[in-house]
Amino acid sequence: MKVATVQMALRSNRLEDVRQTLCGWAARAKDHEVDLVVFPAYTGLFALEALSGSSWSFGPGLPDLIGRYGALLVEFLEDWGRETACRLGLHLAAGTVLVPEGKGIAHQALLFGPDGRVFRQAQTHVSKHEREWGLLPGDDLEVFKVRGVNTGLVVATDVWFPEVGRILTLKSASLLLAFTAMPRPYGHWRQMAGMWQQVQQNQVFCAESCLIGSLGNEKFAGRSSLYGPCEITDGETGIIEQLQAPDQEGLLIASFDFEALARIREEYPIHRHFNRRLYQSAFPGVYRNLLFPATSGQSS
Repeated sequence: MKVATVQMALRSNRLEDVRQTLCGWAARAKDHEVDLVVFPAYTGLFALEALSGSSWSFGPGLPDLIGRYGALLVEFLEDWGRETACRLGLHLAAGTVLVPEGKGIAHQALLFGPDGRVFRQAQTHVSKHEREWGLLPGDDLEVFKVRGVNTGLVVATDVWFPEVGRILTLKSASLLLAFTAMPRPYGHWRQMAGMWQQVQQNQVFCAESCLIGSLGNEKFAGRSSLYGPCEITDGETGIIEQLQAPDQEGLLIASFDFEALARIREEYPIHRHFNRRLYQSAFPGVYRNLLFPATSGQSS
C-alpha cells in the first residue's frame, strides 16, 4: 500500500482558498499514485474563521462557537472529502473537526472511501487543557477497511495513550492513521513518545500527519512520519520516512509492505504475549465498544 501524509498550515482564511489548498495537496499525492492520503488534526477548523466571520480561540468559548458553526464545518469537510476521494479514486483521511456534543464538543476524524462512504472516530482521551475548553471524550474505538487492510484512527491526544493502539490492534488493526497537533515549541522526544512507541508495542504500520503553523490562538509544530516495526526499517529505527523540519509544509510518501509485516509477526509473535484476560476485565469499563477476540473490521 502506498501512503502519503500531508504536513500543512493554514495560509488563508477565505473559504474557497482553504478548499483549493486542500484539493492541491490531495492532487499532489495522487500524482504519486498513492492509495491513501492523510491530512492533519484540525483540518476541518481551517474554515472556522471564514464561516464565523471573526477570529477565534481554543478556550471556554469554543463550545458556543462550535454549536453555531459546527454543522457547517462538518458539511464543508464532508463535501470536500467525499468529492475528492471519489474523483481521485483513493482513500482520504481528511483530518479532524470539532462537532457539537451535548453541552460540549467532540473531536472527530473523518475517513472517506473512493465510493464516498465516510467513517468517523472520536478522540477518546482528553487533556486538562482540552477539558477547559469543553472537549468531551468518546468511548468507541473502531476498525475500518482501507484497501483490504484493517485500519484504526488515532485522534490528537490519543497518540500518547498506549491503550488506544493496543485496543485497535486487538480488534485486528495492522495500520494506524494518526492526526497530531503538537503545540510549539516542538519536542522530538515528546513526538517519539506517541505513535512510534505504539507501533513498536503492537507490530503495526502508522501514518502520522502533523499540523503546523498558527490556528486560532495556538501555534503548532511537528514532523509527519511513516512508522513500522524496528525489524523491518533501515537501521532498525522504526521510522520508514520522516519530514526533517518541524515547521515546514511537505508531502511524505512511502509504501507499507504488509507481507513483510506478517513475516515479522510470525518470527516475533508479541501478540501471543498480550494480557488479554486483563484487557477483557479492564478495558470495557472505560471503552464501550470493545469486542474480544479481534473483529474483522468494517468495509470502506
